[in-house]
Amino acid sequence: MSEQTLAEQVEELGLALQHIERELGPGQVPRNVLEDFRAAIDHARMTLWAVITTARSEQQGVVATTIARYRLTRTVQMMNQTLKDIAAGRINASTSELAPYRQALQQTVEHLGQLS
Repeated sequence: MSEQTLAEQVEELGLALQHIERELGPGQVPRNVLEDFRAAIDHARMTLWAVITTARSEQQGVVATTIARYRLTRTVQMMNQTLKDIAAGRINASTSELAPYRQALQQTVEHLGQLS
């Protein structure tokens, strides 16, 4: 697959999202769901763009670092939304995904402490 084809596909992702938003119309999907979907698509686009950019510059070793940085940005966005979900009662003590989420957070905090 050529770089131009990849770049075009990244652009098509953005256009597809805009089309989906127009088709759904205002109020049909909760705003936070649409924002989360938009952020996920944006993350995919940024990841693809990092691959395309580094492929052009022949710095393929930079791809993993660039993607990791984008992943951190997306994680911060998701954690902020998680805080809002907790405050709104959408996540509570009986949420089944809470235990693995807590474990992943604890491991992340431990590893971040080792970076200092």
